[in-house]
Amino acid sequence: MELLTFYEFPKATWKSIRTTNMLENLNREFRRRTKTQASFGTEAAALTVLYGLVAFGQIALRRIDGAKHLPSFLEKTWQKVA
Repeated sequence: MELLTFYEFPKATWKSIRTTNMLENLNREFRRRTKTQASFGTEAAALTVLYGLVAFGQIALRRIDGAKHLPSFLEKTWQKVA
């Protein structure tokens, strides 16, 4: 069942994986910052604005809890698949 897949990851990362708060915050801030613009000509223009907002600290992204455990977990997972 895909709903419970996050249990396969290290316990320290469960909260970050099972919630969508970080994505919702990113989307909300992007909409708020770009609300005054009529439209973007291309998808690339929208991505450029989003990158600029993140790169210059206008939108802050939170670090994933337990991120230090992920590289070893992913390495083990990839070895099982290969």
